[in-house]
Amino acid sequence: MAEVWAALEHASPAQPAYDEKLGGRLSEVGCVAEGAPYVILGILERLDRLRTSVAARFLDEKHCPGAAKLPEDAKLKLRESRDPERQKSDQ
Repeated sequence: MAEVWAALEHASPAQPAYDEKLGGRLSEVGCVAEGAPYVILGILERLDRLRTSVAARFLDEKHCPGAAKLPEDAKLKLRESRDPERQKSDQ
């Protein structure tokens, strides 16, 4: 399994290149005048939901054994992503 991940790592673009390409695609879709501003708002909403969902899964140590080794600062960031409304009410 580790060999498969290593091969995929080398096949993947570097993170800055990936981020640039993804940002470019999202801006191509979001910056078109037709559908504005709803397309951009929809993209932002989906990104927030994805962040929340992924954070919750990574914090579930019972179903995500890799989470047990996360440093506490990473867990804190995940909790903040999982519970964005709680963060607002704590301020």
